Amino acid sequence: MRKMCEESKEFMENRRLLNEIVMRYGGKEIKRFFNLDTQVYREGMLSKKTKELLGLVASMVLICDDCVKYHLIRCFEEKVNDDELRL
Repeated sequence: MRKMCEESKEFMENRRLLNEIVMRYGGKEIKRFFNLDTQVYREGMLSKKTKELLGLVASMVLICDDCVKYHLIRCFEEKVNDDELRL
């Protein structure tokens, strides 16, 4: 069984704390954006796994290192296997 490394856990905890700050001080537009982002990644016509893979691809195209790291972690959590990552 694969386990998430400490660096990944630390990254996700920092992200959680920063999101709390944004939600505490952000206006309704920011809160609406965060809600939209949350809604997009729910299970639906496409699985969460597929949506995370799409998020990973978009992050790679945008060359956003933190986004790539986040979506790789989320892919891990959604049990994306090595073969699926290679496609």
